[in-house]
Amino acid sequence: MSIMNEQSGILLFDKSEGRISLKEELTLKKKLDLKKCGHLGTLDPFASGLLIIGVNKGTRVLGMFEEWRKTYIATIKLGELTDTGDLTGNIVKTKEVSPHKKEEIENVLNSFLGKSKQIPPMYSALKRDGVPLYKLARDGIEVERKQREIDIKDIYLNEYDSINNTITFTADVSKGTYIRTLGEDISTKLDELGHLIKLRRIKVGEFSIEQSKDFGNISLEDLIPIHELFKEIPLIEITNPSIEKRVRNGSEIYFKSKHDKVFFTKDGEDLAIYARLDEQKYKSVKQFA
Repeated sequence: MSIMNEQSGILLFDKSEGRISLKEELTLKKKLDLKKCGHLGTLDPFASGLLIIGVNKGTRVLGMFEEWRKTYIATIKLGELTDTGDLTGNIVKTKEVSPHKKEEIENVLNSFLGKSKQIPPMYSALKRDGVPLYKLARDGIEVERKQREIDIKDIYLNEYDSINNTITFTADVSKGTYIRTLGEDISTKLDELGHLIKLRRIKVGEFSIEQSKDFGNISLEDLIPIHELFKEIPLIEITNPSIEKRVRNGSEIYFKSKHDKVFFTKDGEDLAIYARLDEQKYKSVKQFA
């Protein structure tokens, strides 16, 4: 019987096409013999790219980074509309494709810059009365969805293939942006039908796909420790046993420091982030011990 590895942090994983994020996570957990793991920002099965995996206590930081922006490279196939918005769905409508100029496509892409409203697709993990929308969609049930505010910081054309009727673009988007819906909306503004045939996430927050490893090459040597995710917070090694005990329990402490926040560690173990209450009093804002 193996002893599960208790190292903590995050792994930057390159998810392959055709795989479900949760299955990739569970397979990785088994491969690396981990106690616990979780992922930030699910990718559709047909999509590939950067998946951030929290390892052991590293799962506790994932919620802190949910607002991170994400960057994708996507390819739209013009002329066909599918019920899912991607190549995994059934074609529900077709239309002959008109020729387009590169400048026209660039103008349409630029029209999506900034804040706007987007209606989430039925084929999504959003829930209605506890039931995921994609399950309702598979049963032929469509429900009203509220518009969400999204923010597109950057979007540009990579390639327009007029022979195969495809448009490849890159977009830097806020949390909650559905690229499948964006692909359909771009097609509509071009007076076309369209769906995504390729999607790759290349950036999440400060991390890029170039830093990631695929399943065959990833190991615990690639683990990024929790404290490295908070480089702006001073790292302090605890030497006082009584302070260590209180920090491990998440109790308030009296601690003389010039910093508003401090990150406590002990012998390489990440313990907690503490924030100043007054001149010498600090409280726990995030526990890792």
